Amino acid sequence: YTTLFRSTNLDQDDFNKILGDIAIEHGKEFVEMMLEVYLRRIPQDIIEMEQALKNQDRELIRSKAHLLVGSLSSLNFEVGTKLAKNVENSVFSKDFETINLKTISLIDLHFAFIEFYPIQI
Repeated sequence: YTTLFRSTNLDQDDFNKILGDIAIEHGKEFVEMMLEVYLRRIPQDIIEMEQALKNQDRELIRSKAHLLVGSLSSLNFEVGTKLAKNVENSVFSKDFETINLKTISLIDLHFAFIEFYPIQI
């Protein structure tokens, strides 16, 4: 697939600021715990979402997007949360190309975050 989101993501969601704000409010340990949970669970969801795209499995795409809504929302990533909600709602579209483009944008956001904030767990 093509990368649609990486070039603009950091202009829309400043990962450093978001994580810094959460650390001020809840502590650095809380941020590290949230990131660890995200980085342990989400990569498998992304792999399954990519496979669901190949198989045009709308229900799996919807369920994985729903999980990402919660995860991204808990990290205050507004753009990602909105993208995940858009994917979740797009599965009812008859046009699979729309679902495909929105899902690829969400997957690209995940990779932009991983590139921005690589941690070893």
